[in-house]
Amino acid sequence: MFSDDQIAALTRFEESLYGENPCFEMRDIVDVDFWVNRIVTLPSLRPFLLDETVSLCEKYCNIPLFREEFTKNSVYDCPVLVHRLFKRGVLSFQEIEAFFCQKYLFLIYYYFRNEIKDFPSFIKHYQVPIYIEETFLKLEDEFDLMMEYGFSPSSIEYCLKYDDVSSLHKFLISAKHEEELRWSPFEWSNKPSSLDYLSFSGYFGSVSCFKQLLLNGYSISDSVRSNVVCGGNTDLFHICFAEISNLNRFLFDATKYCRLPFIGFLEEKGCDLNSRIEDTKLFVMEKPFYIMLQYILI
Repeated sequence: MFSDDQIAALTRFEESLYGENPCFEMRDIVDVDFWVNRIVTLPSLRPFLLDETVSLCEKYCNIPLFREEFTKNSVYDCPVLVHRLFKRGVLSFQEIEAFFCQKYLFLIYYYFRNEIKDFPSFIKHYQVPIYIEETFLKLEDEFDLMMEYGFSPSSIEYCLKYDDVSSLHKFLISAKHEEELRWSPFEWSNKPSSLDYLSFSGYFGSVSCFKQLLLNGYSISDSVRSNVVCGGNTDLFHICFAEISNLNRFLFDATKYCRLPFIGFLEEKGCDLNSRIEDTKLFVMEKPFYIMLQYILI
């Protein structure tokens, strides 16, 4: 549990976070690395808050203690974030490059392919990780677009992420059967548990596409519900949970993605926030952690 002093420190953090100038000493709050890790994960939990996260980091990079930890963590965990700060002139390539030369880094090199000397020769020294589909790395003409949007604007994945229902009709007409969608390595959000059309649109909160897919005969499964919980769209949540009683399995999704209103709903419906989730063999985080997350998650 948090002490009164810790809660007071978190309140000061909230005030400083949204103030005009960072006017606090981060050591007075909690471990800097802890907060940096939370901020770096924001785009993966809230993909449409990327620009706000960039602006937030731009402000706090004025604090040397934050800047060093942030650069180290973002190079590893959120290449798109560090690249956008580089484009804004907040971070120099020399600062970022200092954290290269790690064999488990790969995607960050593609973000800085124009800055790396003789990139084709450079990248040959690194093996493509198994989680990256190599065909994406051959779409050189679309790199900039994928880095900007996560997916190619001509793809069904882009259509579903950005709720382009007019383009969805075209894809549904041309599709002979529902194919599993492809996950772009340049998409900064966490990869959803399912890549079917309805789960994908639910994950990104694309209400129009989701409703259109229902009209086209797609059905709501538990995997779809899980992705809707992760996505956090209230309208879709009520559509998917209108007539379902077994809610315990969705508690972990709500917790992992810090969907505080859904956690409250699930608690009201009888879910035990401190119960063991058998599917994951993980304990649900304690309530005080939700209080802390409110200070950095919207």
